[in-house]
Amino acid sequence: MRVKIVPRGVLAAVAQEERILCLYARGLGARQISFITGLPLSTVYRKIAKLKKLGVLQPGIYIAGEVHDGLVKILGKPVLLLAEDYCAYIPERCQYDSCMSCPHYVVHLKALHAMGLAEGQYAEPRHLVEELVERVKKAVRDGFWVELHASRSSKKPARAPQRRRLLQKPTRPPPV
Repeated sequence: MRVKIVPRGVLAAVAQEERILCLYARGLGARQISFITGLPLSTVYRKIAKLKKLGVLQPGIYIAGEVHDGLVKILGKPVLLLAEDYCAYIPERCQYDSCMSCPHYVVHLKALHAMGLAEGQYAEPRHLVEELVERVKKAVRDGFWVELHASRSSKKPARAPQRRRLLQKPTRPPPV
């Protein structure tokens, strides 16, 4: 499973569109999502475009990170688990004291198990996420590859400079 470290703001924006993201990840189209959620079709298209712009529509694990003075800090939460079968957003701060009283407990636990992060042990989702973050930190300490993509400005062909025609007044020959 691929892990992507994204800015905290990206996951905060995703939290608002979590339901649409999960339905879209399961392969539903915009019309079906509009019917299920009761939102207008134009709103669904706009929200899907926003999620594409944020870069969170591919299956994987998205973990929040921050950069301070050139140092990358990997945060424990929020975490987005996205697969075709399961989609779960684990917020930074849960309003419940324990995972057992949370209404999303089963969804989070099933997503973690489906992605192979639980490995048969019994633990609450927050403990599994902490273990996942430690595994990611260890992998980052060991070194990693960074894939760079060309920026949009370099993809466009260079425009030829436009020549301006100078309007010159016709000159009269000197009188003889």
